[in-house]
Amino acid sequence: MDEQDLEEQNLLRELEQEQEEEDDHNFPRLHNADEFSHHRITEELNMRDKESSGFVDEDRTALNKIFQVEYENAIAEYRAKKKKELEEKQQKLEDLRQRRERERLLKEEQLALSKNAILQHWLKLARGNQTPSDIRLSVDPILVRAVARTLVDCSSIISLDISDRAHKNPIGDESGVFLAKHLASNRCIKKLDLSCNDIGPKSITALGDMLEENKSLKTLIIDENPICLVFNTPSKETALKGNNAIKNASLASDSKHVSLEQKLESGMKQHQTLDFSGITSFADSIMRNNSLIVLSLNGCTLTEEGGEILADGLNDNNSIVVMNIRNTSCSTKTLIHIKKTLDRNLEKRSIIEETIRREEEKLAVLAQQDMLEKERIEEEKRLNEWVEEMKYKRCQNKLNFIQEEKEQD
Repeated sequence: MDEQDLEEQNLLRELEQEQEEEDDHNFPRLHNADEFSHHRITEELNMRDKESSGFVDEDRTALNKIFQVEYENAIAEYRAKKKKELEEKQQKLEDLRQRRERERLLKEEQLALSKNAILQHWLKLARGNQTPSDIRLSVDPILVRAVARTLVDCSSIISLDISDRAHKNPIGDESGVFLAKHLASNRCIKKLDLSCNDIGPKSITALGDMLEENKSLKTLIIDENPICLVFNTPSKETALKGNNAIKNASLASDSKHVSLEQKLESGMKQHQTLDFSGITSFADSIMRNNSLIVLSLNGCTLTEEGGEILADGLNDNNSIVVMNIRNTSCSTKTLIHIKKTLDRNLEKRSIIEETIRREEEKLAVLAQQDMLEKERIEEEKRLNEWVEEMKYKRCQNKLNFIQEEKEQD
């Protein structure tokens, strides 16, 4: 058992052994003035800057009221302190677990990289910003994390393709989130292709968050991903009970050589539910992004509801002019809505580009005029210098001539 294991066990033990309030010897106790003598009551009142009335019953009642207020305040303070201590222990435990998880992920990546010399070489090039500008990588859920860490500061890649169109080794939803978070700070990649990678609601949410921070990405392709689906993993018993096809296949397994694990996996994959949280978050994010131009969702599981959510989010976006939403089960109404928005954006973009072109032409004319003016001033300066030089030479010649005449005389 290492030090981290021991620390985690100790923290868990402390959390489990949190005592009930009444069993805690530090829990505040309510004092009762009925048990005090009149002299003691008077002293207690004086300690609290209260004067005795001279009547023991009145003083006892007054002191009990004070005790009750002090008791309630002490309980509130006690509970606040206990809550803070509990939160600190829970946070410490969470930090420890996160640190262990980060270490586990790093070990996984290092082990996977040790078996992939080609990717090791590529990562070395990326860290030195020496990669080609257009990159196509085939990575698994573990290796893509190593790639993501390197992409943070890499400035040599313009186009990155991590699609898995052969459906051999998709990166999955968790690694998709990891990649998106690390791409948020990249300022050079303009095109990203994550097609066919089994990225779902978590990844599409993270990609939306990334677009709020990343203003350099122009093209995002996430075709054929279950962005509105969540795959549930029922127990093996539930999968078998809920799927007659699996039962039948189980009976014929000897003749068809189908493994039980394969049949169970097939049954489990059929348990999926719609989840629009990711596309809702993504639609909200693109409202605040004005740099993305092309978005491709071909073959994604949008459905009519997801399409409407995306269309509503697109209303406040002014940059996207091309969107591929074929094979997404969007309604005709939604498709028309999106097309109108894209046409509006294209018109705005055309106006902006035309305005920019005209301004650039004006600036070019002004620059040309400025250059000509500088050349004129420079030519005028050279002419004035020549005239002054000629004057000086004539004066010098005249002085020399006068000097020669004097010498002759």
